Amino acid sequence: MRRVASLAISAFLAFAVGTLPLQASILSSHLCPAYSFVEAFQARWHASYGSTPTGELYRKQSAWDRPGVLMDRAQVEASLVDTRQKASFLAAATRHSGDWLTALQIASCGLRLDDDAIRVAVALLAI
Repeated sequence: MRRVASLAISAFLAFAVGTLPLQASILSSHLCPAYSFVEAFQARWHASYGSTPTGELYRKQSAWDRPGVLMDRAQVEASLVDTRQKASFLAAATRHSGDWLTALQIASCGLRLDDDAIRVAVALLAI
């Protein structure tokens, strides 16, 4: 679950800091003022989420996104009042909950079952 508003700063920062070495090599012969947007957004991100990613994670957007995503998730989870809502949310938020979307369809493999075979298979699962 991701909101555009919470990912905008992290996407910009990941792109900006990830391209700093390239920018420096391209612009090394020109005197350019400091890129104040990066510093301002880093300060804003730091005020909202704490310490900035370090090392190799410094260039990865997922490292910048994680604190905002976790904060949004905590807000949504705290707003759920019904146990059914909480169960549905937790089931949808599990790591592999969307894996079925990448499953290969049976028809595309040439393994098409007729209606009777499916009824029998479902009946056997119900036992």
